[in-house]
Amino acid sequence: MERTPRGVGDGDSSLVPDLVGLMKAQAEERLVELDLRWTVAGAGPPADNTVIEQSPPPGTPIADVEEVILRVRCVPAPCPSPPAEEEIYDVCTCATRPAT
Repeated sequence: MERTPRGVGDGDSSLVPDLVGLMKAQAEERLVELDLRWTVAGAGPPADNTVIEQSPPPGTPIADVEEVILRVRCVPAPCPSPPAEEEIYDVCTCATRPAT
């Protein structure tokens, strides 16, 4: 069953939303809307791409957050080493972004 992305406090965009139970793509869309950086950690099978844990927890003020960690049920891909100026941020798909 899919849930609608929501923030704690009825969609308060100043707080980290509750992403647990969402599909990875839904959670990522919400984080893009909030202009938050995230990293995906694989949590193993079943590989259904569901977010099973997040850090920081829902309700954390966005102003206090540098990055959201999503634990997603997936089988991590064998990722090649990215170029020196990039980092892997999603072990499920080997997606990269500019390194910080």
